Amino acid sequence: MAHYLGARVEITEIVAIALTLGGGSLLQSAVGFGFGLFVVPLLLLITDLSIYNTIGLMAAAGLVQSVVSVFHLRRHVDWKALQPLIVVTIIGLQLGVWLQYAIAGLDKTAIRQIVGAMQLATLLAFLLLKVEPQDRIHVLWGIAAVFLGGVIAGCAGMGGPFIVLWVAAHRWSNFKMRATILALIASMVPFQIGFLTWKFGTQVLQYALIGFLYLPLVPAGTAVGLWIGGRIPAKQLRQLMIGILFLIAGISILQPLIRFAR
Repeated sequence: MAHYLGARVEITEIVAIALTLGGGSLLQSAVGFGFGLFVVPLLLLITDLSIYNTIGLMAAAGLVQSVVSVFHLRRHVDWKALQPLIVVTIIGLQLGVWLQYAIAGLDKTAIRQIVGAMQLATLLAFLLLKVEPQDRIHVLWGIAAVFLGGVIAGCAGMGGPFIVLWVAAHRWSNFKMRATILALIASMVPFQIGFLTWKFGTQVLQYALIGFLYLPLVPAGTAVGLWIGGRIPAKQLRQLMIGILFLIAGISILQPLIRFAR
């Protein structure tokens, strides 16, 4: 048992967290999304961490990189247009954290199943909703996307894909799309950690600080993901990564049956 900033973490959990955060960064950089979709359900499966501590750790680990990226892309961020959407995202976050608080009393297996089902639904939505870029998108689509993203981020830490879908519907440059996604996520994380701390206590802050200790793994995983992305055809790589996410979701949902089969 190791002690980090007042939190007790098993040595095996330290290794599992490191590999998972690195893998999530690799996935994100290789296919353009999936950090939270990979990290949260997998850590719930292979460690004893609670969902709120898992989200706090994951969010903090990716925050600095998001902030640095936004700084470099700041010329492409329309903060005036994003301010109302950030407010809507924060409202969604509050609801999501409240929903998480409502299920917090369930046993770990049930929570894994719920998170796995949310992961599966998010993946299906991301794959089935065909988005054609347009010059102008009705404001209600943006409100719906960031609100839903906020709710899922607050409840299970996996709201990014809905923001990605909304951004992809615009006929913007790659720089503006990346800047907008990162700006919304970076703006959301401090409130995400704050609301979780308010509901579940200061242990969330302790795990968020632990997440900062893992920060070097995020750019390392990103670099590996970019290297892989440059050597494997994009379509095949995307299929492989999405297949891995579906596998994690399936194991999470079917865990009681898998355990019974043993």
